[in-house]
Amino acid sequence: MSNFQVSINAEQHFLIDGVQINGFAETQLASGATAFYNGGSLWIIPEGAEDPGSSIFLEDFAFGGDTGGWIDVQMRALEDGGFVLAGAVNLSTPGRVQVFNSDGSARSDAFDLPGPLEEVEAMSSGGFAITYIEYGGAQPALRMRGFSADGVAAGTPTTVTSHAEYVDDLGSSLIQLSNGQFVVEWRFRDAARQYRIVNPDGSLASEIMDASDAYGGLGEISENLEHSHILERPEGGFAIFWTDPASYVHGRLFAADGEPEGPSFLAAPRVGHLNHYSVDITDQGLFLIVAGRGNPLLHVLGPDGNALLLNYALPNDIDIGLIRGFSEADGTPTLYLSGPTQYPVPNTSLGESFITIDVNAGYVVGDDDDTVAMRDVWRVLNAGAGDDAITGTMGADEISGGLGQDQLIGNLGADWLSGGDGDDLIFGGDLDSALRQDRSDTIFGGAGNDTIFAGHGNDSVWGMDDSDVISGGFGADFLAGQNGDDSLTGSAFADQLFGNAGDDFLNGGFGHDLVNGGAGADRFYHIGVFDHGSDWIQDYDAAEGDILWFGNDDATLGQFQINTAHTSTAAGERSGEDDVEEAFVIYRPTDQILWALVDGGGQSSINLQIGEDVFDLLV
Repeated sequence: MSNFQVSINAEQHFLIDGVQINGFAETQLASGATAFYNGGSLWIIPEGAEDPGSSIFLEDFAFGGDTGGWIDVQMRALEDGGFVLAGAVNLSTPGRVQVFNSDGSARSDAFDLPGPLEEVEAMSSGGFAITYIEYGGAQPALRMRGFSADGVAAGTPTTVTSHAEYVDDLGSSLIQLSNGQFVVEWRFRDAARQYRIVNPDGSLASEIMDASDAYGGLGEISENLEHSHILERPEGGFAIFWTDPASYVHGRLFAADGEPEGPSFLAAPRVGHLNHYSVDITDQGLFLIVAGRGNPLLHVLGPDGNALLLNYALPNDIDIGLIRGFSEADGTPTLYLSGPTQYPVPNTSLGESFITIDVNAGYVVGDDDDTVAMRDVWRVLNAGAGDDAITGTMGADEISGGLGQDQLIGNLGADWLSGGDGDDLIFGGDLDSALRQDRSDTIFGGAGNDTIFAGHGNDSVWGMDDSDVISGGFGADFLAGQNGDDSLTGSAFADQLFGNAGDDFLNGGFGHDLVNGGAGADRFYHIGVFDHGSDWIQDYDAAEGDILWFGNDDATLGQFQINTAHTSTAAGERSGEDDVEEAFVIYRPTDQILWALVDGGGQSSINLQIGEDVFDLLV
């Protein structure tokens, strides 16, 4: 289990190159200084300084003095300490580019691209690459071109795709991998997300490939979200993230040659619109997603895309959470975020221009033995492999134990709990089931011999594979043992019990219960007191070895009788076969129907167990 501290713009830690939003851009230079641009003026802030100092008005870059109207500004630090600034004032006019030295002085004249700007990426060779849209053919084309560190164009433009109908207003993404190759990704009409690998010299290294898979038409980016994200993975290859029209973030993993490594996966739900999510990756390959507007949430995914932590609530006084970086200095992993509510950068102290808020420590759980008490701001946690002990919040949680012998405690709320593989211990409520305010939980035991206490509420429980022990607790519960020799106890109120395959023990508990043993030699238990109620047995079959088990060992065979009769609903629908009566097993001392056996009148034997003895009530 790794512990991390979430901070909002903590003490000027700018760890990611090229943070940008609308007319604002920022990057950390090779010297350690930070460059800011707000759509008209530039600040160069030395490392450790608190005051932005004097601004530099970029007359050439500002389109003849017009400092307003920027819809996209991008800044990238270059290897030699300088930086490139690129921007666009609208979706139809050419983008503008200019290169600067580390002190903010111009290294090149501003120049216009052949069409609207898409993405800028600093190159490991020292220059930079740009993707842009060019019109003139039957369809707009997405092109890419490299430039030297002085802003001189290299070679000829590369046509990434000649079908860029929606790219101009819905964005593309560009990244250079450690091997020098580029990945370019874009939306292809309304059908898919597409990508292509480009060599450092601009030649094409792959055909056009689809990033989205099973989502089909729902895999494309939302019309209100302009940018997807590409991230290089530390173990090799890359990942692409995008959103669908419902604003769900999806992701997919790829090898370095561009081949997909498995299907798409859901990365984050309901992020809102207009770039309301950002993504980063740690040295361990964890994906960090901050999504949402007004109430941003943190999501942490494992290297394989599985959710480790979802819906970690960040302070709601930041408008949008932008990931600045992730470091592990001094052995304490720290996630740095900023919220662009204070943009543009004022000419006052830097400390006043950004939000500085500390958030309680959270947890990223991995493949080891984790002990985690979920905080109220959490809602989803996947513990991964290991023998984990996870305690939920007082709200509705989603907890997955994963591989291992786990203990999951849902506490209050309508929880979703899954033990995964291994012999798990699962509580829908608290440890002693005293939380009467607990709501309806959904619980899956998974493979293994699980023990499940659903607790209060009208719960739904599936034991799944192997032999499980399941108790419904207080509430009208649905319990299904499924595969294995299971033990099901409904406890209080009217429950539904389904043993399914295996030789199961089924105890409806207090209340009038509906019980179905399924295949196998099942035992239907009644404790022998009046408050236990009358249970309705759907599939009693003596030929399969089914037994009615009476809990009062002092009872005698002569105290029982069987009556038969047809039963039906008010509409005349029969419970079983139309020509077979139900059998009612009655305990004479209390004049109580213990079991009602659907089609029991057609049985040649009805076997009752008292203590260690078994009697045939039909003899």
